[in-house]
Amino acid sequence: MSSDPENGAHDDIAADKSRLCASNNADIYQAVFKAHGLRHHRSEALWWSDEPAPPYYSNLTTLDPDSSDLQLAIVRRLKSDLGRSFSVKDGFRRLDLSVLGFRPLFDATWIWAEPDRIGLGPQNRMPSRWRRISDTASLDAWEGAWAAGGSSTDSRVFLPAILDDTRR
Repeated sequence: MSSDPENGAHDDIAADKSRLCASNNADIYQAVFKAHGLRHHRSEALWWSDEPAPPYYSNLTTLDPDSSDLQLAIVRRLKSDLGRSFSVKDGFRRLDLSVLGFRPLFDATWIWAEPDRIGLGPQNRMPSRWRRISDTASLDAWEGAWAAGGSSTDSRVFLPAILDDTRR
């Protein structure tokens, strides 16, 4: 805890940005799992699925850095229910998962670009060099290029049904 009010405000802004990044990440998870026809659940504290995850996706991702007890309870339940290995994305590095037999795959941090610094296009919706994928052929081409970068799975990750998600 900082006694410097300016530092405290900076910490609050950073925490809010991390929560927004985690929530945005959960939106992507939801779209991918929905496209695969997989059940998923979301609360203020976490997003999770009790079905086998698509390649490169976790079965649980945290949304609130202060809800460790609930998050660990769901991890324990998934460990019992799934009966196989799975991964957890702890977006705030708050969970001690080693007691449940997990080990870190990698460490990362959320990244943030201020909207006024990313070169938004004419509708101010996305950077000007980005293009929205809205048809199956473009999605297939994008996933092919993505997979050519070293994907270790033959399974599709981004199914055409993801294009039906109205939140994009």
